[in-house]
Amino acid sequence: MKRKSKDKGRCKMKWSLKALVLLVLAGGLLLEVGVNQNSPAASGGVPSWLVSLVRQVAANNGDAHPTNAQAVLTTRQRAVTLDSASRVDSDQPTYYVVLRGQFADTHARTPDGRTIYGTVLTLTVDSATHRILDFGLSDRVPAVAQLGPVSDLADQL
Repeated sequence: MKRKSKDKGRCKMKWSLKALVLLVLAGGLLLEVGVNQNSPAASGGVPSWLVSLVRQVAANNGDAHPTNAQAVLTTRQRAVTLDSASRVDSDQPTYYVVLRGQFADTHARTPDGRTIYGTVLTLTVDSATHRILDFGLSDRVPAVAQLGPVSDLADQL
């Protein structure tokens, strides 16, 4: 009988050790997921893919070196409401980006065919798919700090 009791104790110890190893591995996996490239801490407050996207959009709209660039992690509806008070059909986590410079939207025209110009370019970018959901060009600077902690991107562009 003593032998069975010892075996049960060893068996419990093995399972306890296995459970501990699994917890440590799971914790490490969660830590890794939290610090991947989508994490705001990965590149000065925003992920590197966002910096690349913003750099490309700024250049494509006539100002490769904006005077100011800010981003905030928020939801799509909050970002669009701040920008235009419109309603949107989704409310996923997004980065709301505000650039200041001299921009020209060569892909859109006014009804009479003129290019649209502005000193403020705004983007709402899906944080999971990295797709631009909303784009704006105006001369009005939105109060981006109302949405949460703001990251400065100007030195990365």
